[in-house]
Amino acid sequence: MPSSTSRRLRLAFAVLGVLVLDRAWAGNGENAELEVAAAWLDPSWEYRMKFTVVGAKIAGTSTLTDFPLLLHLDDERASVFDKAKPDASDIVITSADGTTPLSRQVVSWNRDVHDAEIWFRADALSKTSREFYLYYGNADTSLAVHDGSVWSPEYLGVYHFAEDPGAGVLRDYGPHANDARAGTNAAFTSADTIAGAAGQGWRFNGTTHWIDGDAVQSSDSSHTISAWFACWNQLRPDDADFAFSVEEGFWHLSAKRNSQQRRPDFAQGGFFTWHPATLDTLLHQFVWAMDGVADTIRFYFDGVEADILLRAAPPNSRVYRGLRLKGEIGIASPLFGNHFDLMEGIVDEFRIQTGVRRPNWVATEYNNISDPASFYVFGTEDNGTPVHLLSFTASREPQRAVLQWSVREWTADVRGFHVHRGDDAASSQRLTTALLAGERDYVWVDDEPPAGPTRYWLQEWLHDGTAIWHGPALLVEARPLTLFLGANTPNPFGTRTQIGFQLDSPGAVRLDVYDAAGRFVARLVSATLPAGAHSIDWDGRDDSGVRAPSGVYFTRLQSGGAVVTRKLLLNR
Repeated sequence: MPSSTSRRLRLAFAVLGVLVLDRAWAGNGENAELEVAAAWLDPSWEYRMKFTVVGAKIAGTSTLTDFPLLLHLDDERASVFDKAKPDASDIVITSADGTTPLSRQVVSWNRDVHDAEIWFRADALSKTSREFYLYYGNADTSLAVHDGSVWSPEYLGVYHFAEDPGAGVLRDYGPHANDARAGTNAAFTSADTIAGAAGQGWRFNGTTHWIDGDAVQSSDSSHTISAWFACWNQLRPDDADFAFSVEEGFWHLSAKRNSQQRRPDFAQGGFFTWHPATLDTLLHQFVWAMDGVADTIRFYFDGVEADILLRAAPPNSRVYRGLRLKGEIGIASPLFGNHFDLMEGIVDEFRIQTGVRRPNWVATEYNNISDPASFYVFGTEDNGTPVHLLSFTASREPQRAVLQWSVREWTADVRGFHVHRGDDAASSQRLTTALLAGERDYVWVDDEPPAGPTRYWLQEWLHDGTAIWHGPALLVEARPLTLFLGANTPNPFGTRTQIGFQLDSPGAVRLDVYDAAGRFVARLVSATLPAGAHSIDWDGRDDSGVRAPSGVYFTRLQSGGAVVTRKLLLNR
C-alpha cells in the first residue's frame, strides 16, 4: 500500500464500514471527519457506482416489494461502457449493503453509442430503502445477460420489443417464456424498429401489423395489463379509437378505425369509457387493473387513475365478470378479429400479469419509465482494485460477539490492527493488547459484549506511524436469537461443503443457494425442524443436478420471518 496520505484515503473509501479520514493521523484521531462506505461485493469486480432513487419519484408511503426497475445508461455513464465487458455479462446490481446481488436483466447494451436498457428487481423500494450499487469490470465472470429472474411468477408476459421485428417473434422476457408472434400476413420488417418508452419499440403501420400472444393463459380472475402506446391515428376523425376489448378468452388492445369515440374504452356486454388527460400522438402509459373478486375495473393514464366518463351496460350486470385468459391475447391487434381496426403508431413495454396493481405501484412505474434519467442520482465511480480492507462485521452469538474482517492481501507497510469498542473512534476503548497481523481473514471474539447496541472499530497501524480507522461494525442489541447461519466448511470448496445453522425455537426452515446475480440455484432445506444446531451438505449442484460453475454464491436461511445470508466460494 502506498504511503501517500491521499492514496490511502481514496482506497479506503470503497470498503465495508470503512470510515475514511480527510487526513492521516496517529493516536485516536480527535476531531477527524469520517465517512461510511458499504461492503464490496467481491474483489473480482474492479469498479462500482452507487445510485439512489429520488424519493419524490416513489409514490405513496408504503414499501413496494419485488419491484422491477428500469436502469437506463447513456453518455453520462460512459465509464461503465468502457470498463464493463463488451457483452455486459459482468454487470451486477446489489442492494444498499453492497453485497446482496439483485436479479437483473440486460435487455440491450450498445457499447459504441453508450446506450443500455437494464432491468433489476428491488426486494424493497420505499422512501427509506432506495439505494443500490452497480458493479462492473470483472473479466473473469460471464453472467447470463437476460433471463426471467427479474419478473416474479405473476408476470404472464413481459415484452420489451427489443428484437428485430422482421423475425416475427416478440420475446417474453418474463419467467414463463410466452413468446408472442406476428399475426397472419403482418409483414413486419427490420425497418419497423423505432425509439420506444424504455428502449427500442416497434412501429405499427395501421394496415397489416398486429401481434397475438396465444401462449398466455391463466385461470386467475384478476389481471393487470400495462403498455406504452403512441397512437398516431388517434386524432384523425372517424379513424381511431384506442380500445381494450375483453370477451371470454379474447383480450385485445388496439386502435379501432371505425368508431367516433377517440378515447379508451372497455366493452363486454356494454362498454366503459375513460378520457385520458391528453390526446396526442406521443408515447403514453396505459394500465388496466381488473379485479375479479371485488368486481372493479380501474384505468390509469400516465400513472394517474382516470374517472369513468361513461358506462353503458345491461341492467343489474356486473362491472367485470372475472374473465379468464385462454390464450387469445392481442397486442395492438385487430379488435374485432379482422384487419379493419389496426393501430398506427408505436408499442413498447407490454406486460400482462395476474393480480391487481395499486395506484402507488402504477405511478412509481410511470415515473421510472417516463424519465429514467431523473429517477436516479448517481455517485462517483469507486475503484475497488487496490482496496486493502474488504469487510468488517460484528455478529452477536450467545454470550459473546464475533468480529470478522478481511484484507485483500497483507502488505509490508501495515503493522497490524487493534480492536476498539465505543460510540465513536476518538473515545473508544482498546480491547486488544497486541497487534493482530499477518493474515488475510480475521476472527476476534469479545467475550463480554454490552447487552445494548454496540459499535466496534478497527485501528490499522502503518509502519510510518499513522493510523487509519475502520468502522463502525454494528452489534445489534442482545435479544433471543432466532437464527444463526455459520460459515460453510471448507470455504472455498471444490466438490462439497458443510453448512451449519442454529434455531432458538422449532419452526419451518428454508435454506437456499443463490448465485452472484441473485438467481436461485438450489434448495437445501425445506422442512420443520426442532430447536438446536443443524447442518447440511451441499455438493455444488443446482436443483436439476447440474454442477454449478465456479464463482461466488450466497446461502439464505429463512425461518419465522427472520432471514440470514452468508457468502461462499465454489472453486472447482
